[in-house]
Amino acid sequence: MRKLLLLVIVLILLGIGALAAFIATFDADRYRPMLVSKMEEALGVPVSLEHISLGWNQGLALRLQGLRVGDRASAEPLAEVKWITALVRFMPLLRREIQVASVTLVQPEVRLSRDASGRLNLAGVAALAAPAAAQGQTAQVGETPVTFAVDTLQLQDGTLRWTDAMTTPPTDLRLQMLNATVRHVSLTTPMEIEASAAYAADVPNIQLRARLTPPGADQPGTLEETHLALQMLPIDSLVPAGPAGSPRLRGHVSATLEGQLPTLRPEEIAQALTGTTRLRMDQPVIENLNVLRVVFEKLSMLPTLVERLQARLPDEYRAKLAANHTILAPLDLSAQVERGRLRFEEATLRTDEFALIGSGTAGFDGTVDIRALLRLDRPLSEAIARSVEELRALHNPAGEMEIPVTIQGRTSQLSVLPDLHYVAARVITAKVTDLITDALRKQLSPEAPAQPAPDGAAAPGTEPGAAPAAEEPSPGELLGQFLGGVLRGGQDAPSE
Repeated sequence: MRKLLLLVIVLILLGIGALAAFIATFDADRYRPMLVSKMEEALGVPVSLEHISLGWNQGLALRLQGLRVGDRASAEPLAEVKWITALVRFMPLLRREIQVASVTLVQPEVRLSRDASGRLNLAGVAALAAPAAAQGQTAQVGETPVTFAVDTLQLQDGTLRWTDAMTTPPTDLRLQMLNATVRHVSLTTPMEIEASAAYAADVPNIQLRARLTPPGADQPGTLEETHLALQMLPIDSLVPAGPAGSPRLRGHVSATLEGQLPTLRPEEIAQALTGTTRLRMDQPVIENLNVLRVVFEKLSMLPTLVERLQARLPDEYRAKLAANHTILAPLDLSAQVERGRLRFEEATLRTDEFALIGSGTAGFDGTVDIRALLRLDRPLSEAIARSVEELRALHNPAGEMEIPVTIQGRTSQLSVLPDLHYVAARVITAKVTDLITDALRKQLSPEAPAQPAPDGAAAPGTEPGAAPAAEEPSPGELLGQFLGGVLRGGQDAPSE
């Protein structure tokens, strides 16, 4: 028994020694020029590779060092990877065959772009997708067959950069700390994807899970069972800036998206995405736009309205009307994603002074189209009505001023337009009602009304202890009395 155990130990040591000798003597780097040539032929762009070696990394590993895809003279290649580690199966190596089982890309950097004419450059992604493209295939590298049967593809500590020259100014987005795992790698059947990344943050704030079928010659590719979570992304870095001094939304957005993409063709993605999302905005501020002031400035049927408000409002409200921004309360809303737009119903934006309740759409291209009701709180509504009496016509039964508005344009150049027809109709109706009421009072009460008596004293012309005079009738009651009198007069009038 002891001799058998000793024999096993000797065999293991011999195996380890043979493996070590094989790794030490196997010159993988001699295949580097041929590999570079094959990649350049497939990608159509220059490729450079510093070194290829065979080593041990939780198994036999083929290591590629310093891969760079793109113009050698360019300071920013389309893609570069510090290390690529491909785990290979041991037994085929004894037959001088290389079978790749899994691939790990360490610190990959990929640059995607769209030029001013709309042409996309995705060669960087194509370089990183090479292991998937080679799945199930066997290539002859010199005298050595190389077979790809990759089950798992991993990205560690990567960077993804997107530049878009079609926006003004050009967009430049960067995802860092990108980690991803792709399981069941295939070009024809769905793959499981899990990924995380950081955007404008020191920790990952983007999470993605999905089933991906890559696009091919006979299929557009799909993204199914998609779950995307975003946490505290800065809004101003996502939306292109407009001209200096134009309105701009700042704050942070968090969101979850459950959806499907029936196509991965770049020109169709924005219009094809469908699903549901829940959004939250924290610390939102609309800079260079005071919603209240803009609304009142556009009420052209009331000349010098803003000047009158500024002259008569209490100091607290004058300061708010003079501010150059609108501070919003945190916002939560649910929306449907369809045809490149978010569609929502009855969403509410609040500030300390008013609420905007509306429905509409917001496009992925930055366009906004919202129909809303601007409702001022009661103290501000009353203060405005005391300053400009005509605006009391816009009060609802609860004493809150309401103005329908339309919000349109791009996020960098929003327009807030009050419904002038509605405001004019309410103001004119109230004015006509006042004129009719005055005329009715004169018709029904031609004599001047008696002055009220001091507290505790009888009204002039009444006996002490007599019942107090009836309250002044409302405009509706006055109109009823007037019409009743006219009708009675016609009935009682003697015939000629």
